[in-house]
Amino acid sequence: MCTSFMFRGDDTLIAMNYDNHGKNLKLAPHRDDLFLVTIHSLGKDRPLFGVRSDGVMGNQQVVNDCEKGKFRLGFRVVHTAQWLNKLLVKRLPKNKIAEYLKRHTIVSPPKMSLHSFAACADGQSCIIEPGRGNIWYSADERKIGMSNCPVWDFKATGKWEGFGVDRQMIVDDTLEAAPSSFSVKDAFKLLDAVHQVDEVWNTEFSFVYSHNENKVYYCYDHQFDDIKEYQM
Repeated sequence: MCTSFMFRGDDTLIAMNYDNHGKNLKLAPHRDDLFLVTIHSLGKDRPLFGVRSDGVMGNQQVVNDCEKGKFRLGFRVVHTAQWLNKLLVKRLPKNKIAEYLKRHTIVSPPKMSLHSFAACADGQSCIIEPGRGNIWYSADERKIGMSNCPVWDFKATGKWEGFGVDRQMIVDDTLEAAPSSFSVKDAFKLLDAVHQVDEVWNTEFSFVYSHNENKVYYCYDHQFDDIKEYQM
């Protein structure tokens, strides 16, 4: 189901657990300016999540259904994988992200309901919830978390509802109490606390991006004692 967050302290950290039910993801392509994970779907490798060398992360996670956000074709209508391709692979400039989202409608891909986190380590960030709306966060926001429950609905009601509420609250409570010294190691501890292992969803990939180091730390299959590194 996936969990992601960003925390600003002595270092700005962006992290994610990717929970999946089949090993069809891969790191590709390795570029000096991009750490990208793709998923093989409908005969193509499509962007799933990644981090740019300028500190911009984009992802997509399952969210409760929203009829208005379901896949459709239309003028300036793009689904989440197309949006991630624009953001990550084509490197939509930071100062053009808000304009792009204003001019385009983001929808979920066919037969899925997703929301997307566009996190910027040193600027505005946004959670995009197709059919619900876009939630903007200032460059001074200390913590942002996203699980599988709609953030838009929480902003409206003050109550988390839907998938992944338990993981959402663990992330929120941990980051609320975190000191400025919250580190890459601490971020992995939090990812470990919310990782999943069951018959359907398993945490197959986890990463933490350090803005100070411009480096991605990652591991497969919730093996948090076997961390690999990718320097951008």
